Amino acid sequence: MRARKLPPLERLIELFDYDPYTGVLTRKTTGKEAGSFCADLHRVVCIDRVKYYVHRIVWKMFYKREPGTDLMIDHINGCPHDNSIENLRRVKARRNSKNNKSRRLSLGPLTPA
Repeated sequence: MRARKLPPLERLIELFDYDPYTGVLTRKTTGKEAGSFCADLHRVVCIDRVKYYVHRIVWKMFYKREPGTDLMIDHINGCPHDNSIENLRRVKARRNSKNNKSRRLSLGPLTPA
């Protein structure tokens, strides 16, 4: 899924709560963790019938700014389902792909917790 501009911060705050320590994004309407896993083990969530990566949403909610469509949000520890804020950083696509390759070599296949 290609990075796209996220909904306004006000809309995200209206829909979700985020715990920066656990990395869990919760829907306010249900009180349950938002989204589901996609094929690459990242969590995705639908907002107004459009899919977004949870890690991009939590970046915007925490830092109160768009992560940008030219930069990627990298999971530092290699776990694409760990959306704790200390595990996320903005990087260029080239840096992110190098990080992914070294992770695959050292960790083997990743599975969600």
